[in-house]
Amino acid sequence: MKRTSKIFICIVLILVALILATRGSFLSVSDTIRAFFKNVLRAGSMGSEIAKLSAENTLLKSRIESETYKADEPYHGRRTRVYSRYPSNDRSVFTIAAGGDDGMETGAPVITKDGMLIGKISDVRRTQSDVLTIFSPNWRSSAGIGASRVRAVLQGGGTPKLDLIPKEGKISEQDVVFNLSPEYPLDAYIGNIKTVYMSGDGVWQNAELRTPYELQDVDFVFVLVDFP
Repeated sequence: MKRTSKIFICIVLILVALILATRGSFLSVSDTIRAFFKNVLRAGSMGSEIAKLSAENTLLKSRIESETYKADEPYHGRRTRVYSRYPSNDRSVFTIAAGGDDGMETGAPVITKDGMLIGKISDVRRTQSDVLTIFSPNWRSSAGIGASRVRAVLQGGGTPKLDLIPKEGKISEQDVVFNLSPEYPLDAYIGNIKTVYMSGDGVWQNAELRTPYELQDVDFVFVLVDFP
């Protein structure tokens, strides 16, 4: 009888131990599950906050890029996108997404993102404007060449040329070409000398201009809205 009682007590103790162990495991698993879902909810909330911040950042960036900015010069440039005319290869004129409602005015200088003179506003509509470029045969302006500021006339065209360069002027290939016309910012970079040759009558030097960009790759420009 005593032996049976001892066996019974041992069995009861083992069962109690198993129940307690199982309960502990259950609590541990339960806590783990609760912690997991808590972290999931927290991550979801964090993801929502990140998405919100990302959207706000995108909006702020678009506002900054669309508004007027102040350059080092004493005038302001308004950033505006350029319409594509693909597959047309006419480089004389391009259209920008800004017009009279945006403060555009005929004659306003237009520069690239690198500060290079590329053209001027030639026609203004309510929400669009046309830009006459230095690649137009109708473009003609005063220019300077190199450190000695040799005078020349920039004649627009498919390949812009520099005419009426004094014969004694010391110029060479790769010399910098910059603006001297009062209609545009003084010393604005235009391009570099590509080739130099003498005029047919031997009185003047002529040169071809090279720009470090392709017009079809220009996707936005700055219009100097308060020049001069």
